[in-house]
Amino acid sequence: MSGMNKTLVALIVGLFFVAGCAQTPETYPLISQPLSGPKSLDMQGQSQKAADAMLAIMKDKFRLQGKSFLPASFVDERDMNETSPFGRLLSRQFSNRFTQAGYKIVEVKLRKNFLLQQGKGQLILTRELEKIRDSHDVFAVLAGSYVTSQSRIFVTAQVVRLADGVTIAAEDFDMPLTRDIQSLLVQ
Repeated sequence: MSGMNKTLVALIVGLFFVAGCAQTPETYPLISQPLSGPKSLDMQGQSQKAADAMLAIMKDKFRLQGKSFLPASFVDERDMNETSPFGRLLSRQFSNRFTQAGYKIVEVKLRKNFLLQQGKGQLILTRELEKIRDSHDVFAVLAGSYVTSQSRIFVTAQVVRLADGVTIAAEDFDMPLTRDIQSLLVQ
């Protein structure tokens, strides 16, 4: 084989090698990735992502060091006087994320003058807000609601400043209505 042929063969082999290295993950998916696409976040992941977005909004706009937040159970959009284990769990997941970010969360289960309805969680009533703000030095309430469709659950979370009732951060998300979530929606 002449020098020119060897160079040509080496070039062709090199091109095949480079082309083989240029394969994308779509062509050869990793074993841990589902073939149908990226895995959607679970309930905890979704609530943490939403809480992080709300915290980022507030950090940029307000000085909140030392301010206290009061978590309320998320309520069923179809009946704002009702909640469920799902609503109480969402409230806890959001308040945990706020705590992890260094914010003070007032533990409402220890407060006497905050409305507790047996089996319904901590629900915010307008007539109670002023009393709560004044007696516990609470800056804002972390509240939310949820509603289900046939196959999804839609959640809205808000941080509402108690001094004037203005929403200072909000985030929406939705998740598949799985059996686990359906079981948490039972009163």
